Amino acid sequence: MVFVIVDDNYLELLTSTSFLRDEEVLYHLKCNEDILIRPILVTDCERFVNCVESTLTLDKNYSGGVEVIKMSYLEYICCIIAQDEYRLRLFKTLMKLSLGASDICIGEINSKVALGLIYEDCEDIKYITSKEFEDIKKIILYQNIVDYDDTEVHPDIKKIMEDYYRLSSDGNSRKVTMEEKVCMVANNGALRKKDVLEMTFREFSIRFNLIIDEIEYKINKTAELSGNVKFKDKIEHFIFKKKRNKFDNLFLNADAVKDKIEGTTNK
Repeated sequence: MVFVIVDDNYLELLTSTSFLRDEEVLYHLKCNEDILIRPILVTDCERFVNCVESTLTLDKNYSGGVEVIKMSYLEYICCIIAQDEYRLRLFKTLMKLSLGASDICIGEINSKVALGLIYEDCEDIKYITSKEFEDIKKIILYQNIVDYDDTEVHPDIKKIMEDYYRLSSDGNSRKVTMEEKVCMVANNGALRKKDVLEMTFREFSIRFNLIIDEIEYKINKTAELSGNVKFKDKIEHFIFKKKRNKFDNLFLNADAVKDKIEGTTNK
């Protein structure tokens, strides 16, 4: 069995193979065991997101001192769940949803922390090293969260970004519920709600984003053709729309954000 390097090239390969086909990703462990990383279904997506936000995407390097920074992410999360029963339950749920494990345990490999996965149909515990956990974590996040970006962001920059998105949104708008999103995708594709709930979270997210982008494109194009509205930049077709990272809007609209922040501060 060949051990893979989970880098950008490998993730790109997965995007055009396993992710595209909504297939499980096979990962071979150094303990000579295999695990399957499962795509999350829409019916489980809200639980999944809650688990991820509470366990897999914590700012380890900015949440403690030098000792925490020196830790691997697996060592860090093991310390967290050992002291927090709620996060422990969420982490177990995540391991069940993504890896099919019925339970977990903490062990050691070569005197270093290892995560044990317990399966009902397997007598042996499958142990994951810190390096393997980093790989698996990355696959889980990129497999299921379409716009996931693992670029490390300093807390000060993160705060500025949160302020930007808060201030740039319409204060009168409300958050769209997951049920409304499911119904929108179902209605657009002439599907039953049950069919949408059985989709992978990845497919659902792509479908939903395409629906929104198409609506926005049609509105803007109609306004442009009417002759009553002029746009500074050419309207991109929603299919060929350039993919932006989480920093693009922030820096493109830096002056507007500054004005809004200053206006809020001066009130």
